[in-house]
Amino acid sequence: MDIRTIFEKPFDFETYMESRLLSIEDLEERTFARQYLAPALAEIMRESEQSYKRLEERVYAEIPVTNDKHHIYMTVVQKDQYDITNGAWFPLVIDDEKPWSNYELAVDRVFCSGDSEILDQIAETGLFMGSVQTKLGAFPAKFRLTPTLQYKEQAEHLYRLFRANGLPWTTLNCGYLLRFFDVQLAEIEGGNSESEIVDYTVSFGSLEAHLLKNRIPVWNVQKILYDSQQFTVPVIDSKHYEHIFPADTFGTSHGYLLESNEDMLSLRHTKEQILILTALDTFKQWVAYQIVYKPPTKLSAFDLPVLHNAPKDSFVTRYMAHSEVQINSKLEITRQVEQYDFMGLLDLQDVTLIHDAVDPFDPTHMSLMNIAENKISDPTYLKLRHLNWFIQDDWRNPLEQKVLLFRFRSLTPHFLQYDLLCFLISQLQRQFGEYRCEAVLELGGEPL
Repeated sequence: MDIRTIFEKPFDFETYMESRLLSIEDLEERTFARQYLAPALAEIMRESEQSYKRLEERVYAEIPVTNDKHHIYMTVVQKDQYDITNGAWFPLVIDDEKPWSNYELAVDRVFCSGDSEILDQIAETGLFMGSVQTKLGAFPAKFRLTPTLQYKEQAEHLYRLFRANGLPWTTLNCGYLLRFFDVQLAEIEGGNSESEIVDYTVSFGSLEAHLLKNRIPVWNVQKILYDSQQFTVPVIDSKHYEHIFPADTFGTSHGYLLESNEDMLSLRHTKEQILILTALDTFKQWVAYQIVYKPPTKLSAFDLPVLHNAPKDSFVTRYMAHSEVQINSKLEITRQVEQYDFMGLLDLQDVTLIHDAVDPFDPTHMSLMNIAENKISDPTYLKLRHLNWFIQDDWRNPLEQKVLLFRFRSLTPHFLQYDLLCFLISQLQRQFGEYRCEAVLELGGEPL
């Protein structure tokens, strides 16, 4: 059964009316109906649709959007095409848009635009041959590619900010961050490893076409500094003060995350304000992060798609978020999947609950109840990376769990299919933690 048949198809009145007119055999009657009857019926239909639309909007507005100002957008740009003054997109690392300077042993940073097999190949490849140019001359050298940690640290920091601000966490659609690699110098043959490196060359072999230089990730998160308001409100004990974060100064349409510090006793987000409790009546240069609301995605510097974790707005999405009710039905799981943007690259085919394994009983395990032997041939699951790597889950043993299997079909081959599936499965794993979420992909479609 098609899991989407519950949704009613839109009614095409113009096509229906034209077919009814053509069914009138008498030409005089058809001419009369086309001239007088059809326009009147069309006006009645338009008025009826507008009335239903207004009713829909009234019902829709009864449940407001929650936490829609804290969605994270991300893409990768070329350094020479990026304008720091754009006002909506910012480097994850301060000054990252400036010319590269050596970071410890790294001589450069590259971005991989290959599929998952290319990423696996990088992880399995050892050293690459090349040479370095120093002030003492040119020398043969060996290099290695290691995953860039700076960007992952920024994702972890953002998670801590959400926790400190008491806001719900949605998995970052941050597959781009795991595609950056530092080109590290492993060895200089016949030269002084402490000599200043002026330039380098290295051959990456078959990987060369997939490794792009002078690229940086950008997102809609900006670090800002703020001071205490002119007027503060003492609390009852007269020893503490409650400050209001000056959102008016930076723009009330955006979301904000405040960096906690030792002087900040607590903070809380209300519908309109962010309140800070502290023992200080004044303070200066405290740190916050502005999340730009729906940044523009069609800038000339963007030659790669924008990834984000914002779900599609719908009444059902609002209602489920407002009621905090989760229904573990096939239809609800399908809705959870399709609320995210797959950019026309993927299509969900089916969702299946299967038993992946049977382990001998162990009294220390709490989740062995009702485990049955798998009667379905074991599919080859995709080796997806977990995008919530910084969240520990010591209570869940994946080998003991039933498998919630998502079957996708490729609509258009693109390296971002892998990143989108990593994001989706990582987010669904948080929502359906009693299962082990896995995915398979049926290849197909024509490349862009």
